Amino acid sequence: LNFETTLKPGSTVTLLPDAIRPAISTSQCPSPICAQGSATIDIDFPCGLGVKCAQPVAVVSGSQQISACPDELLALDGSASSGGGIKPLIYAWRADSTRSDFADELNARLQLLDGEDAVSIALGDLPYGAAQFVLLLEVKSFLGEFSGLVSFVVTRA
Repeated sequence: LNFETTLKPGSTVTLLPDAIRPAISTSQCPSPICAQGSATIDIDFPCGLGVKCAQPVAVVSGSQQISACPDELLALDGSASSGGGIKPLIYAWRADSTRSDFADELNARLQLLDGEDAVSIALGDLPYGAAQFVLLLEVKSFLGEFSGLVSFVVTRA
């Protein structure tokens, strides 16, 4: 194994005989603590037996007030989110359908940007009456742990 080895739940690691043994052992290792055979990484305990995997934390930054000009962009950044472990987080952006103006239109655009840590959306074709946008971010680690849902309110003035 080296730093480029990709292991995930369900992977099997096969060890060479006597490859891992206590430092005090200089010959063949008869002890049951010596590694032999193979081991399967259990999907139920990817972080260790009885250890809960760390929950990622979603963080959103951006301007909370934007211009009503037709060429204005709604720009949000989630790159300060943390807890992904050794692999990048997976980002899911949405508009709150009950609190955001034109949420359906925004969600159609945001779904195309899934996975991106920062998003920019052109608002020029939304009606002038679109005044409040409530955006949501949820991040997921490669181990399948989700952050809490974080909301970010942007008003158009």
